[in-house]
Amino acid sequence: MQSVFTNENGYFLLFSNARQKQENQIKAIRSFISQRVDYIVFAPVVENGWRTVLQEAKEAGIPVIMMDRKVEAADQELCVSWVGTDSRQEGVKAGRWLEGHLRDKGVTGEETVNIVVLTGTEGASSAIGRSEGFREVARDHANWKILEEKCADFTSAKGKEVMEGFLRKYPEIDVVVSQNDDMTFGAIEAIQEAGRTVGVHGDIECNPNQGGYLSQVISMLEKGQEVEKDYYVEEDVFTIDNVTEEVLRERNY
Repeated sequence: MQSVFTNENGYFLLFSNARQKQENQIKAIRSFISQRVDYIVFAPVVENGWRTVLQEAKEAGIPVIMMDRKVEAADQELCVSWVGTDSRQEGVKAGRWLEGHLRDKGVTGEETVNIVVLTGTEGASSAIGRSEGFREVARDHANWKILEEKCADFTSAKGKEVMEGFLRKYPEIDVVVSQNDDMTFGAIEAIQEAGRTVGVHGDIECNPNQGGYLSQVISMLEKGQEVEKDYYVEEDVFTIDNVTEEVLRERNY
């Protein structure tokens, strides 16, 4: 986003890193309101608890655009639009990839598949959607046993801590589902330090390149045009078989 909202492109960007804390986000939004900015773009760390500050922005005449995550449905009327990824579909894609991988490995419906899940920040729409999507696929497989789902807060340190607990608690873990890269890196570190083997990875893309979409929405608003409530960015599934340097360049990775 910061590479799009530059002075050269006609923007003056005020950026605040809220460190995954809702109270910091609310404080930042109020600061932006007091500075009478033209637009506020934010990625709500959780779904609930935004009505008051969003109402303040609306009363100040400042359009608010959600990015990546959403507020609860009742408060979405206070935002003009949303740009992001389909978190529920990401969970479905993870389940479908696992289906194909297990099939290719010759795993039958009679063999139990033990699964642990590292979930993101509690109350975050991205974590909720990914959990719902994966469970939807898992329900079709009686042999998939989800041993436990536990919040690891989308961070590497917490991902390692949670995975260490899983490894102590469950002697037989076949699959680790992790809802973002940072938690995955922490989980891998825990697995390796425990002397266990890390198997094949499937990476379900959560495309971070949303700045261009946001710029288009703002351009339309500036022209007085009507915008959609939701804009979904393109996403894919990456594996060792399909990742090439060309694909990574296209995604700016």
